[in-house]
Order: sequence, then C-alpha cells, then structure tokens
Amino acid sequence: IAKRDPRVIRRVLVGAAIVLVIFLLSRCINYEVMKADQVAVKVNNITGVLTLRTKVGAIFYCPYFQDVHILDKTIQTLEMTAKSSRGDRAGRDDVKIKTIDGSDVNVDITINYEIISDEAIKVLSTSGLGESYKTSWIRDYARSICRTQFGELTTEEFYDSEMRKEKAREALESLNEALNPFGLTITDVIPQEFHFYEEYEDKIKEKKLADQEIRSEEHTSELQSHLKL
Repeated sequence: IAKRDPRVIRRVLVGAAIVLVIFLLSRCINYEVMKADQVAVKVNNITGVLTLRTKVGAIFYCPYFQDVHILDKTIQTLEMTAKSSRGDRAGRDDVKIKTIDGSDVNVDITINYEIISDEAIKVLSTSGLGESYKTSWIRDYARSICRTQFGELTTEEFYDSEMRKEKAREALESLNEALNPFGLTITDVIPQEFHFYEEYEDKIKEKKLADQEIRSEEHTSELQSHLKL
C-alpha cells in the first residue's frame, strides 16, 4: 500500500479549514447600507451596548450577536384626519377635543417631526426597537397635548384662525419640551379642518346671526344719533 505524503494531507486539511472558515464567515457576517438621509444604531445583543453610526455606507455586523437598526432622519409627518382615504390610520382618525365651555369639536391635525441625529440611541432605548417611537412618543403625545392646548379655546374662539395658530404654537412648545429628551423634535403643528357636532354648529350659526343683528342695530342707532345732531 502506497504511503501518503504528509505534506499533501496537510495541504488538504488547511484547504478544508479555509473553506470552512469562509463558509462560516459568510453565514455569520452581514451588512446594511445606510444612506445620507438615515442614521443607524448597532446593537450588541450580548452586552446590550448601543453604538451610533452616522457615516454613510455599509455597516457590517454579525447576526445573532448583533443587530443594526436604520432610522429615517428626514422630516416625517403624522396626519390625523377624519378622511378615511388619508392619514396614518385606516378609518377616522381626527382628534376629538372638548372646548373650555363644553362643546365637542373634531379637528384634523398634522404633525411634522424628525429624529435628532446625534440622539438616535435615545429614540431606540426609550421607545423600543424599530419605529415604535412613532406610536409611543409622537402619536400619543401629539394627541394628548393637542387636546389640552386646543381645549383651552371657547367654541367661538375656535372660529378665530389667529387663536388656533396661537394654540398650535403652544402645542409645538409643549411637545418639544416633552419629546426632546427622547431624541425627537417637532417642527410643525398644523390644525386644519374642524367640525362641531351638528347641533353645536346650528347654535353657533344662530348666535353669529344674532350678534350680526345686534351690531347692525347698534350701527343704525349710531347713525340716527349723528343725524339728529
């Protein structure tokens, strides 16, 4: 029986080991590509350490031991509207508000917001992985704070666009005060269409007509007084 050359056996074993290593690496190393309008957080599943990545390009990681979460850092929009064909949720999703004098009004509100790039770790560590922040922070806080701020208006003040804008500014300040610590910033609070219940709207129209009649009578009275003089 021919004796096998030890050198040949060694080469075969080395070659097999290299192939095995390459195979294992191909199974254990993956990558995600981060774009200019994104920010990434790499999670070490063993130590729990989160690392911020802001450099555009490929991010290599080892599945099972690491995860990479890529977040959109552009301005995003939360649209809460009564129109079922639009908005973030199917069906009616406008914000129901009770005015300070007890009327119920439904308001379409749009919230523009963005992730603070350097604080993306806070977003994931406080709200959870993925896009949980959109519900846990943005949506829940937006609906609650808008109810509070716009609820300080009277029924009649709701028809004043400047009063609505002022409450939108106050809501913007309150939202940023609440959400900045979690790595999020609100850029706009935009109240749009609003609707009172039909019975309220009828009463409001009646009041407006009555006010117009009073003003008309006062104006007529003033004219008559001037004519007498």
